[in-house]
Amino acid sequence: MVRQRVLRLVLASFAIAFIATGCKTTKGAGDGAGAAGAGSEGTSGRHGVSVEDVGVPTELLKTVYFDYDRSDIRDDAKATLKGNAAAIKENTTWKQITIQGHCDERGSEEYNLALGERRATTVKKHLLALGVPEDRIVTISFGESVPSVDGHTEAAWSKNRRGEFSVK
Repeated sequence: MVRQRVLRLVLASFAIAFIATGCKTTKGAGDGAGAAGAGSEGTSGRHGVSVEDVGVPTELLKTVYFDYDRSDIRDDAKATLKGNAAAIKENTTWKQITIQGHCDERGSEEYNLALGERRATTVKKHLLALGVPEDRIVTISFGESVPSVDGHTEAAWSKNRRGEFSVK
């Protein structure tokens, strides 16, 4: 009798632990594929890189947004990137511009890190085509680890699928 109670208690403990952590790790393929960047602890990355480490945001460089599970530049982002390229070329005191790739929470961490990297790389290529010097641009993926908006709705997810800029 005591042995059955202990076994039930152990099984219940495992079930609770699985439920508590399983929600984060049992996601389906979703918003995000290569890898580089950050983990899931707040704003600190897998390699100890934080959003603050990559520079400071500036209002002169606007965020670009991506469609679900995509890394191609949307038509509405092309004008934004044209303005960002002009601002980068004009502000020569910015020695390094970091393009941060971000994803929504759907998809595994690895998948989202890879998608975030593809997004950042796509933005970089677009800026290079607009005449921004390559030696001033670096990319990083934060995957899903630094959401812009909390929530589990399309409205929140659409704001988290983005490329953001910071300068040093």
